[in-house]
Amino acid sequence: MPAGTQRGNAFPAGQLRRRPERASDEAFCFQLFCQSRSPGEDFSFLDPQLRDQLMRQQFASYRAQYPNARFEIVELDASPIGRIITDRTPEALLVIDIALDVPCRNRGIGTALMRRVIGEAHAAGLPVRISVFASNSAARRFYLCLGFKAVGSSEINTTLEWREPSYSEERRR
Repeated sequence: MPAGTQRGNAFPAGQLRRRPERASDEAFCFQLFCQSRSPGEDFSFLDPQLRDQLMRQQFASYRAQYPNARFEIVELDASPIGRIITDRTPEALLVIDIALDVPCRNRGIGTALMRRVIGEAHAAGLPVRISVFASNSAARRFYLCLGFKAVGSSEINTTLEWREPSYSEERRR
């Protein structure tokens, strides 16, 4: 989809859409980034000044590591409630980060966003991949319920992948 266009669909709680991130979104995105880190990756045990510095470095690293990624704001009824970063490579559609504001979690919004990503990947004939912290069992459960399968792991991360079911898998259902 060309830059500057908006993606939207009706959602029981209102109109859900994605739009390109703007410079004016930076403070919201950083706050969202900080609040969405799970225990252990949030550096809450550090001095606040050092924590802020490390969080800002991590936050900035997405743009450096994924220069071609789409950085989008998730809005509900024109109010920002989240962020999603995706990077379409020749091998897969990568979900680099997805985060929703705390009051918007567990309302089906993340599922709706991921179904949209899966639809984009399906249309392009690509799998969807995401890496989650190994300690984040809630995220792993969420993606497994959407049909993702673990394809790799380390002590730190689990890589999950969604692929279009093959014909033989469809017949078994």
